[in-house]
Amino acid sequence: MSIIVIIFILWYNSQQLIISSAFLFPLSIDKITYWDEYYSSKSNFVIGNDSKYKNYYLHDKNGIKDLISSLDENKNYIISLEFKPSFSEDVKTDVPILSLSKPILINKHSSITTITLFIDRKLDEMVDLFYLDDSIIHDSDGEIGPYIRINYFEFYMV
Repeated sequence: MSIIVIIFILWYNSQQLIISSAFLFPLSIDKITYWDEYYSSKSNFVIGNDSKYKNYYLHDKNGIKDLISSLDENKNYIISLEFKPSFSEDVKTDVPILSLSKPILINKHSSITTITLFIDRKLDEMVDLFYLDDSIIHDSDGEIGPYIRINYFEFYMV
């Protein structure tokens, strides 16, 4: 049954888009999809050169919602998540940037709740793995405190 649904989604998306070689991947809305699950040496993907980023401040509960709503309806994106403990100018070069996960795939239809829970889980894992004080992710001072830089760029299959 699920194969029929996937085929229908692929067919429907190919009918809806102006560019016939691009389509929306049927990304799961209830789990995270990693880039390496789709990428293989046999697939022909084009990755856009126009990288964008958004800073997701840990106190901002609408940050992921704002990101998802800003995405193009007909495109897929690869995102990477980098934890930065401070936005202050004087610590930019002194503080390491921690990658929270392998790159993941999102599009306009991705679940905001799923992505937010994924980020929260990755932050908890980061604290546990590196024996950090929990305050590093809970102490937020507006746009000075900890944040996650979300780098994203589009991709499509040719």
